[in-house]
Amino acid sequence: MTKDVVVAILALVIGALLVLRGYPTMRLTISLFGAFVGFVLGATLVASQTGTSYLADIRGWIGAVLAGLVLGALAFTFYRVGVTVGLAALGYAMTTLLLAGLGVTTGWLVHGTGLLVAVVLVMLAIVVDLPGMVIVLATSLAGAELAVFGVRLLTKNLVLAELSVRDPQVGLTGFWWVLAIGLALLGLFVQYRYLVIAHRSSRAQWVSR
Repeated sequence: MTKDVVVAILALVIGALLVLRGYPTMRLTISLFGAFVGFVLGATLVASQTGTSYLADIRGWIGAVLAGLVLGALAFTFYRVGVTVGLAALGYAMTTLLLAGLGVTTGWLVHGTGLLVAVVLVMLAIVVDLPGMVIVLATSLAGAELAVFGVRLLTKNLVLAELSVRDPQVGLTGFWWVLAIGLALLGLFVQYRYLVIAHRSSRAQWVSR
């Protein structure tokens, strides 16, 4: 089993959990998402610092695993940190996706704008008490993008070795956009039902008192 397949399976499993069970099992899914974000960031950082390709040697794997464990543990221990990490990653990913779709190819502009949006979302997460619907929206969108990332790896539309030198949004065609939007809408539909049930249960408990 190659590293591309391993990462693809992880992305698909975590993405599916985020899409279908993001709200009802939010602590688990956000922890897993935090761990995956840490894994990707750790591997990317090692690749950029050593001049090697993505997960090219043991250094890349060690950096990826350590960063994944740290962010995953933070997300599990400090739930608000997990939500913040998830929103920041979502803001960055969706911004770069949008700019890529608009034809913006300047690297510093794409990544800089993505980071700016991520920072703004982090500030909002700290100041505002995020409602359940925002969590449903965030997990559905993040899960959809993660699942599409996994499918692209499995179908070789994207190769891990190129991630350190190529923007992962390059190569996105209409099919991938339709798939991502479809998964996100599925997540919104499924999770909104859980949200309604949870609110009804809370209201019933309050009335019974």
